[in-house]
Amino acid sequence: MTDDNQKTESKTEQNPTNPDQAKPKNNNRNITILLACLVLAIYFIVKDPERARNIALMLLGFGAVIFVHELGHFFSAKAVGIEVEAFSLGMGPNILGFKRVAGGIQVRIFPELIPGHDGKGALHFVIPKAGAKPGETEYRLALIPFGGYVKMLGQEDIAADKPSDNPRAFANKPVWQRVIVISAGVIMNIISAAIVFMLVFAQGVELPPAAAGYVKYDGPAAIAGIKGGDEIIAINGKENINFIDLKQAAAFADPGKSIELQVRHPDGSENIYNVIPGEPQSVMGKKMGLKEIGIGPSYTLSLSDKITEKEILAALKKLGLRPGDTVTAVNGEPISHYYQLFPVLHPNPGIQSDDKIQLTVQRSDAENNLATVTTEIDMAIVSTGKEPGQILGMFPRVKIVSVAKDSPAAQASVEPNDIILRFGSTNNPTLKEVVEICKLNVSQPVELLVLRQEKDLPTEKLLTVTPEEPEINWLKRLGIFLITDEEERKNIFKPAIGVGIGYDRDNPVVARCIATESNSRELLIPRGATITALNDQPVENWNDIIVAFMKNQEQQVKISYLTPDGQLSESITVDIPENRNWLGYGYVAKLGQLIDLPFNVRQKLFQGENILDSLRMGTDLTYSFIGNTYLTIKGMLNQNIKLSSAMGPVGIMKVSYTIAQKKSLTYYCYFMAMISVCIAVFNFLPLPILDGGHIVMLIIEKIKGSPVSTKVQEFVTYAGLILIGSLFLVITFHDIVRLFTGVL
Repeated sequence: MTDDNQKTESKTEQNPTNPDQAKPKNNNRNITILLACLVLAIYFIVKDPERARNIALMLLGFGAVIFVHELGHFFSAKAVGIEVEAFSLGMGPNILGFKRVAGGIQVRIFPELIPGHDGKGALHFVIPKAGAKPGETEYRLALIPFGGYVKMLGQEDIAADKPSDNPRAFANKPVWQRVIVISAGVIMNIISAAIVFMLVFAQGVELPPAAAGYVKYDGPAAIAGIKGGDEIIAINGKENINFIDLKQAAAFADPGKSIELQVRHPDGSENIYNVIPGEPQSVMGKKMGLKEIGIGPSYTLSLSDKITEKEILAALKKLGLRPGDTVTAVNGEPISHYYQLFPVLHPNPGIQSDDKIQLTVQRSDAENNLATVTTEIDMAIVSTGKEPGQILGMFPRVKIVSVAKDSPAAQASVEPNDIILRFGSTNNPTLKEVVEICKLNVSQPVELLVLRQEKDLPTEKLLTVTPEEPEINWLKRLGIFLITDEEERKNIFKPAIGVGIGYDRDNPVVARCIATESNSRELLIPRGATITALNDQPVENWNDIIVAFMKNQEQQVKISYLTPDGQLSESITVDIPENRNWLGYGYVAKLGQLIDLPFNVRQKLFQGENILDSLRMGTDLTYSFIGNTYLTIKGMLNQNIKLSSAMGPVGIMKVSYTIAQKKSLTYYCYFMAMISVCIAVFNFLPLPILDGGHIVMLIIEKIKGSPVSTKVQEFVTYAGLILIGSLFLVITFHDIVRLFTGVL
């Protein structure tokens, strides 16, 4: 080196603007960050190895699905002679990189995070290997085990392919070869899913059987004649089915078309029923927009022993139950199936229940000794049906159940158990009328006359309350903006006074009468009238009225009542229908924060008789999932299925974590194979930036004889990026909402 060169080098080292000057500092900073992350990861693993294992399995499982997809691109590109610059296992910064160079194998460690001075990374070296020739592909292990990628010469995912004189560049290959390379990822996903399904069925996997744990009393299945305890053994002639197949058959049935269900009853007899799936009735079902037939899954009578949620454990403790308990009797009667317990905990409208039900459970102590314990669960009356709250078209008076802190009602001194006698100018308003009056009087004071018990004496109190719209922050407003259901959006902004509302069932006072499906004519009973007797038998409350009506179904009943001013009126005669649509009340078990007791889902082993049978089952299931995924997309386009029912990466990861935590490894593989099929189908849609969109562009190129112009390619690509990105954001938003509301 000359003296001049030495002087130049010295100046360069002293130049603070030289980018290389800052690299050692950046390296030190990155090394510090890496060490800190490594220490945190080790601490997390040591502190909670089970959770660390579940998270690792979740990331590796989802990453494997995407990696298999990229592996298809890689193999096909090599097969047709396209130069592959890089193949990465994982995403994000590289941890390790391997590439053949002259005389050995080059190894790079954290080349992006610790870049060094020459672009190869500060931590790089060559493992000597005699006769080694330079290779074209660097094989990388990236930091995030969440997929992978293939970098082919000249090929771009979100821009027009780069022109190149190299005959091995992606753009210089014939169209048919590029189609093979692009479609190979999807094909690899499908093939790998079929193989995994085959292995799963060879091993045997437990899935919920297509059995009715319960049947919704007014759902399509119940109307057709199916009952709790029935097992569906074939759907449209297809046998060897599970509960997921049953739900999918209902969800994807053509509007107004029936599905044929072959049913085996508990006594062993069989029947065939043609059931027309109907619109969902549950809150979650309405949000998703999937058609249902009203059949719930079958459970065992054993409570899950894998419960870790504090809220569920606390709710069970209040009920006198523990994880692992097995219910053996209800109200002293031995039971052996869930379908025998469900109608006791959740009786249909019109079915009377005691105020309490007694459960007998068997539990193990610390030494695995069995003990028998009894506990009681309170039953409550709730509003149900198409006209909730009514009894043969008659509504009880509205009663305040709770008052929110700092609400308009609290400021007006409204108290729980107050009975509304007048709201504004409306005497004895119904719940709907209370809501309507609030809408019409936003920020306007309204008179509220209530009946309150003071020192065991009923006292009327005249109050003034001001309905207000709810305060909604910007984040919730964003979520509301994304809600497609106009009625649901309006309900969120619904003005209110801040009270929880129920009905005054203790006093048989009629707030209002309406016409219903059961009685097409409105009963001529005035507002505020008090029912005194039915068929000359005195009644003291609405429960007495329900019992009397139930005893006289398909018969006439004479109703006697007092007018609001206390005068005895002439009685009227009504017909009590055979069905229960006249009753908007029902009993339900008071389970605290629980919708139902957390019993284990009943499982059935699905296993092939031999390898060929397992292959057939795996192939059939793959085909079924492909078809159902396309039907889901079609349903969304037709608006028969709501976009909120879709699940994105956040939802998939949460579900996969739960499965890794609570299910077997075999079932986890089953789930990931299903995800592989769904990703394959979605990726093959003819949308820009997806593989299907690339194939469309190649087909156009083949037809016109030349590639689509660079400007058109870029416009279409970025338009597709905006479309897919927006779709991703919406789906992720719904995933997060479901996650924080406990639905996922």
